[in-house]
Amino acid sequence: MRQEWVRYWPWVLLTLVLLVYANSLGGSFQYDDGHSIVRNPSIRGLSSIPTYFVDASAFSGDSEKRMYRPLLLVSYALNHMAGDFNVVGYHMVNVLLHLACCYLVWRLAMRFSPGRESAACVAAAIFALHPVASEPVNYISSRSETLMAAFFLLTVFLHLHRPGTIHWGARVCFAMALLSKETAIVLVVVLPLVDLWLPQSGSQMSTRQLARRHGPYWAMAGIYLLVLMWTGFLGGGGEPLRDGGAQFMTQAKALVYYLRLLVLPIELNVDHPLQVSPRLTPVVVLAATLLLTIGLMVLRGRRVSPQLTLMLLFSVLVVLPTSVVPLNILANERRVYLVLASMCIGLPALLGFRSKPVNVALLVVLAAFTIQRNQVWATPLSLWQSALAGGAHSYTAYVNLGKAQQDIGDVTGAAVSYGQALEIDRRRADAYNNLAVLFHEAGRVTEAIPYYEAAVERAPEMEEIHHNLAVAHQDLGDLDAATRTFRRALELSREDGGLWSNYGQLLLAADDPVGAEAAFHEAIRLLGLRPEPYNGLGNALSDQGRIQDAINAYRRGLAANPDRSQRAVILTNLGESLMRSRQVDEAREVLRTSLTLSPSAVAHDYLGRLAFSTSDTLDAMRHWQSALDIDPRRRVPLTGLGEIAIIRGDLERAATLFRRAIDNGAGDRARAGLRRVEAQMMAGRAGK
Repeated sequence: MRQEWVRYWPWVLLTLVLLVYANSLGGSFQYDDGHSIVRNPSIRGLSSIPTYFVDASAFSGDSEKRMYRPLLLVSYALNHMAGDFNVVGYHMVNVLLHLACCYLVWRLAMRFSPGRESAACVAAAIFALHPVASEPVNYISSRSETLMAAFFLLTVFLHLHRPGTIHWGARVCFAMALLSKETAIVLVVVLPLVDLWLPQSGSQMSTRQLARRHGPYWAMAGIYLLVLMWTGFLGGGGEPLRDGGAQFMTQAKALVYYLRLLVLPIELNVDHPLQVSPRLTPVVVLAATLLLTIGLMVLRGRRVSPQLTLMLLFSVLVVLPTSVVPLNILANERRVYLVLASMCIGLPALLGFRSKPVNVALLVVLAAFTIQRNQVWATPLSLWQSALAGGAHSYTAYVNLGKAQQDIGDVTGAAVSYGQALEIDRRRADAYNNLAVLFHEAGRVTEAIPYYEAAVERAPEMEEIHHNLAVAHQDLGDLDAATRTFRRALELSREDGGLWSNYGQLLLAADDPVGAEAAFHEAIRLLGLRPEPYNGLGNALSDQGRIQDAINAYRRGLAANPDRSQRAVILTNLGESLMRSRQVDEAREVLRTSLTLSPSAVAHDYLGRLAFSTSDTLDAMRHWQSALDIDPRRRVPLTGLGEIAIIRGDLERAATLFRRAIDNGAGDRARAGLRRVEAQMMAGRAGK
């Protein structure tokens, strides 16, 4: 590559990243995106941003999933403000963050290997196209990794900008990296290494200069750790997932596993089939030996290639926190995103990349693998099918495949997947809960309840399961059991707006409109401007006879941009309240609009009443008959048609309609109509 073309390399990187990730933009929300983005009320308004910095529970819609990553939440909130839950915007931000990291890798590779600009360009292109980066780019919840990496690399770049002096931009970027993801704290070790390892930097600094240069980083790291403890994210206690020996042996394997993925990225998987090693095995010994050999090479190679050995140390330090702390997930690709960056920064010091055909072939192969991997990440179904095809045989993989099958309506496939998950582990609750939801949604509520109860037994502190069980009891008409279960769910989580909204619906069914009103107000406080709680509030106010307040609530619900079916329901309820407030013309218009959105027996019923009240019996008959075509058991249309039949002199039909209404639970009006018809019929027979 000719030297003058180097300046244009950022545009080449831009083109490469946009081309290779173009097919990722239509991907869906995946896995943890559900609780951290889709169901997270804290990201739905910029007014919540201050709470991100003081409340670790703002990270998720599930209160037990706490993380202190406020800058990540700010990025989600800005995405939501710009495009609600339009997933393209979220993916675009992830792609742009990866592009920023590519640029910084290029600049740092040039900085660490002066005179090897061409090799630095190829190394940055390798980072841009490497398939290992496909997980943090495609998986929106992995934005914490790319966001942290961008500020991490920028901190190093600015720190090196003026050796021996203080660069306040580097301090700011260090703080931003910490606020993106906690693993950025390793910078307090990386930066002194940068100054001490490279001959041109640390050899000319005194101890006092080093302390002055790095003291602010250490102070910021200390403050950050105190904030983590204050917010409850750090120091929560509890039993570790595995003992230190098992953790060391497992992660020794994992580090070698990561190295293989970076060198030969052909077995990528969202659920890597890595197993815990509770005892010393030949594989663990080989892995530890390999790591020790690499460590000795780093120490001995410092004089020969300090840049390369520094980047190897950099890689070890970056992956160290997740190797030392026992985590549920033993290995994933996003943990080595910054490792890949550091290796690409060091590559020009080792390799010249002089063969253009080889360079092009390598980049084409990497791009092809990444494009294919983007397709795997396109949907939850393709992701988890690929995981199982790639060797994952875990409870998690089968449960998530079941969820994906359930979402596309493959009930049989989902039931099989959940059953396979339970064969692996019957101690966990979510497969039982998901099976229960499967039966519940299919209308088999009686079969669902034992599975809900099994899930509650295994996870008694999970509000979601109590919530689902309460709705099931309500659907079966057992309002007492539903009330008890809703109250237990509210004891576990009083900050779930959806729970309050459903509890309000239960109280309405239990003829407690005052309690329902309070529940819907709580739901509105937590959910903001959403159609469901405002519609419920309108119903509660209507039941109390506060018609104008109900009308206002329904109109707020309509302003919340409900979907087509929700809008039809709210318009029908609004039309009924307008009828009761004698705003007849507006009520008629609202109800007709409702019918254009969705056929509704209730809307036809109300329009029939309006027509009958103005003596338009033909229009009343038309609407009431349409209501009965949709729901043959509706009492008001049966009663109204009976009264019209009396007017028309068809007493036999009137009697039949009144009897049907009474059989379906109609009250005094239908009974009075039947008595009147029977009296007229008796009088007619007597007159004969």
